[in-house]
Amino acid sequence: MVYQIIKPMNNNVILAKESDSQNEVILIGRGIGFNKKPGQDVNLQNHEVDRIFRTYDEKYKEHYFSLLKGIDSSVLGVCAEIVSEAEKEFGKISQKLFLVLTDHISFALERIRNGLDISNPFLYEIKMLYPNEYSMGLRAQKMIYNAVKIEIPEGEVGFIALHIHAARQKKDVKDAVKNTRIIKELIKLIESRLNKRIQMGTLIYDRLVSHLWYCLDRIEKGESIDNPLGDTVKAQFPEAYAIAREMVNYIETSLNKTVYENELVYMTIHIDRIRRS
Repeated sequence: MVYQIIKPMNNNVILAKESDSQNEVILIGRGIGFNKKPGQDVNLQNHEVDRIFRTYDEKYKEHYFSLLKGIDSSVLGVCAEIVSEAEKEFGKISQKLFLVLTDHISFALERIRNGLDISNPFLYEIKMLYPNEYSMGLRAQKMIYNAVKIEIPEGEVGFIALHIHAARQKKDVKDAVKNTRIIKELIKLIESRLNKRIQMGTLIYDRLVSHLWYCLDRIEKGESIDNPLGDTVKAQFPEAYAIAREMVNYIETSLNKTVYENELVYMTIHIDRIRRS
């Protein structure tokens, strides 16, 4: 395939135009940008190109071109490489990842250059719930440093992991953030009602987070689980059941979904275990 180079982003990434369709694409391949000049025509074989980004549909086209004009080519290049590495690791993921990740990382780098702190209140939960995506985020951290000589903080690694997770699930990152925020709020509710701190990093905390994550996933999918102990649990653990009922009300309001009674029963069992710990 013959391409006309619009702009080399780094040694491995170029912005180019397809000779036949005239569509703009981002190409990734080892060394394909080395010593290349804008306007140059290059004939690249399939084995030379690891990844082709046709990164927009009509809905995102304006945003895409605005991104290309406004962001440093080294940042665009490393973000394209991060997405390519994520696909090697996880398989096919949402095409939107390049767009949203580049937008996010460029803004994060701008905040870092201006001395603004980046905090991530969900970092522990992200590391626990999405360990593979977080590991990819750590690789991205090194790639970004090699490209622009700025080390992003751990909290930002967590946000990158969230973006990758959302792309794997073909969802918007706001949905992953929303569920993680709901989990944090539910834990705060339990702590408040029991007047007890649930320590991060403990087995009880990790089990609770894991249970709540799977619970929210089932609720969003409309799935139900069996539990024959409903009446027994309600009678035996009235305090825990009352807290679980509050949690269900919060979830139903936040997700605009119905929570099945069996989910409430399992929550009650978890809460009573925390109460007695």
